[in-house]
Amino acid sequence: MILNTRREDGNFWKLVEKYHIHPRVLKVIRICGLYGVYRANRFAIDRSLITALVERWHLETHTFHFRTSKATVTLQDLEVLYGLPVNGDPVLGNETIKTIGNWQNICQRLLGFIPSREDFKANFLKVAAFNAYMLSQPELLNTATQDMINQKAICYIFWMIVGMLMADTSGGYLKLMYFPMLEDIDKIGSYSWGSVTL
Repeated sequence: MILNTRREDGNFWKLVEKYHIHPRVLKVIRICGLYGVYRANRFAIDRSLITALVERWHLETHTFHFRTSKATVTLQDLEVLYGLPVNGDPVLGNETIKTIGNWQNICQRLLGFIPSREDFKANFLKVAAFNAYMLSQPELLNTATQDMINQKAICYIFWMIVGMLMADTSGGYLKLMYFPMLEDIDKIGSYSWGSVTL
């Protein structure tokens, strides 16, 4: 029996194909240490391979048992494949922000838009609302201010973190708990994103 898989990256790659990321935004993403995730692009999912790996996974040792030896995913793998920082400050999500009003204020400050109250479910934001905002934005001009560049970069960084690196089973929602860590654009690259992704 082959396992059914599900993508959690929503329409991120379709969005990137339709609206290429501005070079100044890519520069910010690179400084933040997440350019490797963008560079890796959308990978194909081989359901048969995933099924075979699941059958060979031993929970007790957290390793795959193959005929020749044992293997596991390591921090070095994440560092090489995605270029993620593995040293640095721990990534601690903030779930203490309880009110939708507070999340709306953070979205306005960091992303440049205010989702409606219906677009939230506790500490989650609807993927559809985020996608609609991203699709409604005109492409950045070369005359864009650094604040505009940073807001756009945070949109992409937020999507890469919660939609790909730390996707969960929430389906059509993006987890907001990591959002406050994106407030200081200069500090984003100092976190150990590889450790939390592993």
